[in-house]
Amino acid sequence: MSHYRERAPRWRRGMLAVVALAIGAPAWAVDYDALSRGLQQLQRVLEQNDRDNELREAQERADEARRQAEQQRRAQQDAAARQRERQQELAGLTPPAEWAGQLVFHRRQLERGNRAASGPRPTFDITSNGTVGVAQDGRRLGYVNLSNQLVIRDLPGGRERVLREGLNKDVGWSVSFVGERSILLNGGFSKNGYIELMDGDGQRLQLWQGGDFQAYPTEGRLQVQQASYYPDKYCKGVWLYDERGQMVQQLVLSSKVDTCWPRAGADGSLEVVTVEGNTLTHYVNGERRQSFRGDTRRGDSTTPLVYGYIGTLPYLVSYLNGDENTREPFQVWDLAQGKPLCQIARRGLAWLLADKQGHAYITSPPQRVSLPDCQTTAIAATGKLTLDGDLGWIHQPETGVISVLALSSNQEKFRLQSRFREDGLYVQRLPGQPRYLAVGPWSWNAKGGQTVQIFDLDNGTLARELPGGLNWNSSFSTRAEIVDGNWHTQGWPIVLGARAEPAADPQQFLAGMKKDKYESTADYRARVAKLTLPYQMDIQVKDYDADGGYFVGEWRDVPIGVPVPPAQARQLDGQTTLSLKGQLAVLDENFLVLRDASVTLPDGGTLPLANKAAAPTAAAAPKPTLALAKPPLAAKGKPVAASCNGTLDYLAPQLRAYTSPELAEVRRTILGSNMGQMLAEARQQGATADTVQQLVEQAEQAASEAATTAEQSDGGGNSIQRADNGTLPLQWPCEGIHASAVCVYVMHKWEALTYRELGKALARCN
Repeated sequence: MSHYRERAPRWRRGMLAVVALAIGAPAWAVDYDALSRGLQQLQRVLEQNDRDNELREAQERADEARRQAEQQRRAQQDAAARQRERQQELAGLTPPAEWAGQLVFHRRQLERGNRAASGPRPTFDITSNGTVGVAQDGRRLGYVNLSNQLVIRDLPGGRERVLREGLNKDVGWSVSFVGERSILLNGGFSKNGYIELMDGDGQRLQLWQGGDFQAYPTEGRLQVQQASYYPDKYCKGVWLYDERGQMVQQLVLSSKVDTCWPRAGADGSLEVVTVEGNTLTHYVNGERRQSFRGDTRRGDSTTPLVYGYIGTLPYLVSYLNGDENTREPFQVWDLAQGKPLCQIARRGLAWLLADKQGHAYITSPPQRVSLPDCQTTAIAATGKLTLDGDLGWIHQPETGVISVLALSSNQEKFRLQSRFREDGLYVQRLPGQPRYLAVGPWSWNAKGGQTVQIFDLDNGTLARELPGGLNWNSSFSTRAEIVDGNWHTQGWPIVLGARAEPAADPQQFLAGMKKDKYESTADYRARVAKLTLPYQMDIQVKDYDADGGYFVGEWRDVPIGVPVPPAQARQLDGQTTLSLKGQLAVLDENFLVLRDASVTLPDGGTLPLANKAAAPTAAAAPKPTLALAKPPLAAKGKPVAASCNGTLDYLAPQLRAYTSPELAEVRRTILGSNMGQMLAEARQQGATADTVQQLVEQAEQAASEAATTAEQSDGGGNSIQRADNGTLPLQWPCEGIHASAVCVYVMHKWEALTYRELGKALARCN
């Protein structure tokens, strides 16, 4: 039963007597006086019940308010405790002041990353409206953000450019790259969307509107088809464009057909087979070659009849695309002759493919097919075959074994052991790095904990293992999933062979940092001075300090400075991540430094870094005065006195107009406070000048503690001094350990100033 009992409204209870008297009854049974007294008594009972309910509800509200206040108090205590623990941790991890502005960090940060079970940190972690596309060279990615903007991000630095705004939020957009320069924004599967090809600067090259256009990058070109598959099924034409949006070939049909099956050649040719009923028509570069009767089998929604080309061979194949129980054969067609060639047995989810040398294969069970005589030769009794160049691989889902075949002889070259025991496995050579074979789930199917294994085909060994799954790009392994209706995509760079050094393992280096109890200090220093390790680290950029000559950043949740002079820092403008390489060296038992460091530029080049940030010039040195403590001056140079009844808006020159919501709200509250009301409340509570002075001291003490936290995590930026002398940027964000500590410092200084003004008014105002 609810704590709040329902009761009749007062207007309804007042009607009870009227209703009772209106009810028909025998005349001899009516005692109007008794009935009236009974109703009056009932009215008093109901009114008392109302009062009891109101008291009970008030008590319950008071109890609930107390419970919420207690929960809030405990939550604040817990948050304060966590903040103190974090501040203590930062105090222990922050380098001494003499190393400020250098790439110095605590060994525990290195250990923390070395122990991390979650694996390497992703280079990008994006929530978007639609899928994320990565350029084939790995230097750019594109996505539509949750503000409905098309964003292009440079990699690895993270600089972003917005090329389109105001995109329809109800369209699921995808972004891909065509060739080396152009960008494809694709929303063509929605009636409210469109497809646009643009150059790298966002200049439109082509636009296709309407829900029946589809576009796919292929061989450095763009293939466009005007077709529908549901609910209507038709095809109106196929076009082939180069990456600049210039049309290379086209087939515009005079009337709609059921389906089109295009094939774009590497030489820019466009071959299309159209299907209308049972009739196939073959076109090459827009010219009709011949028509002939096609497959007469009738599929349905679960086993549709599909056509496909057999590699680059002059053959077409049709089959009913069912499930693992399908036994309908492949039907092979000779395109040059315009006639059926033969039927070949098909079991389950098998495909008929061809390698680049023109040899045809059936994927499951693996068989080689001789065309045009249609003879088959078994390669293996079980497993699934994948082709790539001169090699093929057969995956056995039951055991995870992958047999690497030399296709010229169908002989096994290596036998690899993967961790995958399921059919949903993809195996592909890395484009541009044919020495390596990537094995893993597709990125859309990759679950947490699943990885991509990369094998070296020169020796059959495991070269690298990365989180995520495979995708069309060879530069990253990715994991993509839909979370709360949006795409969440993470990516990890694939760096192998001559492109980069293998990831360094810091275990031995960390072990070498420990001082042996039988080792003298001099011997220890001499030994660790020789310790070095090639290392790469990605710094998350927060800001740039032009006076100090360094980027303000974080590495593994601890502030760090990256020394880059202003002239060179402009080359890194807009980057959210700085990728650094250098040599780890030991400073003492706790702290390390990255020496001979360089940062990767947006164009892929490198910029050597200074070992230490430049000292600030005399003109930029902090001023010794405290701007916050200065009283405002009237026109004649005398301090402005507080009105006994007015607001504190006269303090506006002393409270800088920071844009962060936290500081802006505190400033607005102080300036809008009424001195007369403050005085009345203070006197009502028995406050004296000594009481107010204690509040001033408490606020100053809190500010001092916040300043200590900020200075320990500063990295050489002198943020507290800049807050004092009025040079701290007005856009200062109250986010992160260091920045939030500076904001807390400013708030408490403002609080102390407010109490000082109250103390003056207590002495002056009656």
